[in-house]
Amino acid sequence: MKRFCFVLAFIAVFSYLNAQDIKPVKILTKHNAGVTALAFSPDGKTLVTGSEDKTILIWNTSTWESSKPLTGHTNAINSISFLPSGSRFYSGGDYTIRSWNLKGEELDSHRGPSTFVWSVAVKPDSSQWIAGSFEKNIKLFDYKTGKTSNLPAHSKSVLAVAYSPDGKLMASGSLDETILIWNTDNYKVIDTLKGHGGNIFCVTFSNNGKYLASASKDNTVRLWEVSSGKLLRTFRGHTDAVFSAAFSKDDNYLASGSVDSNVIIWEICNGEQLATLSGHTQPVNEVAFHPSGELLASASLDKTAAIWNFNHELIVQHYYGPAITQEKDATRLFLPKAKDESKTAYQERLLKAQDTNSQLVEKYYNQYLQTIKGVWK
Repeated sequence: MKRFCFVLAFIAVFSYLNAQDIKPVKILTKHNAGVTALAFSPDGKTLVTGSEDKTILIWNTSTWESSKPLTGHTNAINSISFLPSGSRFYSGGDYTIRSWNLKGEELDSHRGPSTFVWSVAVKPDSSQWIAGSFEKNIKLFDYKTGKTSNLPAHSKSVLAVAYSPDGKLMASGSLDETILIWNTDNYKVIDTLKGHGGNIFCVTFSNNGKYLASASKDNTVRLWEVSSGKLLRTFRGHTDAVFSAAFSKDDNYLASGSVDSNVIIWEICNGEQLATLSGHTQPVNEVAFHPSGELLASASLDKTAAIWNFNHELIVQHYYGPAITQEKDATRLFLPKAKDESKTAYQERLLKAQDTNSQLVEKYYNQYLQTIKGVWK
């Protein structure tokens, strides 16, 4: 994380990663209304945010400078989705789905549902997109034919849609509290997942395509095995509806964003809550991991997008915090500056402390990996 200043690195050496102490490393504030959607580009160089202010911003993740607002939508942008190639992204808002290149140029626009678009997903081969809204039908657009068609199946509004990484499957989540798994060769339903006790606001496939996470009004995130339809875990910790869920790069962790204004990071193998990120002041609409696996972004109605560190230290402090503190204390490198200690000596000690901290983090992270080896996936 070279872009963060040296002082922050020193601060991190001396801080504990208790949930209440975790702060965003960056807060993006250029939208004039709630931030309702976001997505990282596949190469991680870009973050795109959409807002209730009807605009889209493209952010450079090295400098966190943004483009001029992209306009065209006539209502909130509720969904952003990138092609796997990263050459373009799609935005869903009002009644339309629009595609853009990373220069901010609009490439095409198509009429979607007859109610406001809630979610958009693009087939990995870029041949089709699907949109969920307050209709019972899913809208399917085919670029080859140029036609939009309806996929009926749910008994109530279908807000959540997602393609699997290989594009062979599609998932949809509805206000009817069910999730449907579809074969995209013929768009026939092949499985129905039941278990939630409220509206389903988000569905997302793991990066390996084996699992599906769903977020619901019932305050939970649930994890499903796609091949069997089996419910594997129910993550409970939010105190209000959960709007969004996202898998980490290695599929070992889930992040969820809720109306309770919090982001929770979950360890999948044992269902444990690793951290609660409490920096937002209003509901969190969406969460997304950076492709590097070292950052997490969250979008909130408080008009901000927050960027959080997600690294090995967060994990090992959760499990081995007391042991790490004991080893640090034994080195005496982490003591406050002594009255008779020169500035040069203090800075040299800080550098040694930083190196020691890194070594301890990796030591305990490797120990942690041994404890979960073979448990998950």
